[in-house]
Amino acid sequence: MRILQEAGAAEAVMATSRQAGRYKFCNARGRLLLSFDGAEQIGPGGWPIANMIHQPSAGQALRHALAEEASDALRSG
Repeated sequence: MRILQEAGAAEAVMATSRQAGRYKFCNARGRLLLSFDGAEQIGPGGWPIANMIHQPSAGQALRHALAEEASDALRSG
């Protein structure tokens, strides 16, 4: 989020993101592999520790923010 903030896209990305207090990662059989509690807390950078970011919205927000800064700085590869 701090990188997106520096690019001017953090607010737009957060508008389409979801926060959750707990994350559980399970394998295909449903066995718990890893769990995080307290993910809704604010981290040292001033943003929630964990976010579920919608990738297409994040890409669009980043392209828009970068286009406003310098149109020749953004290149499609």
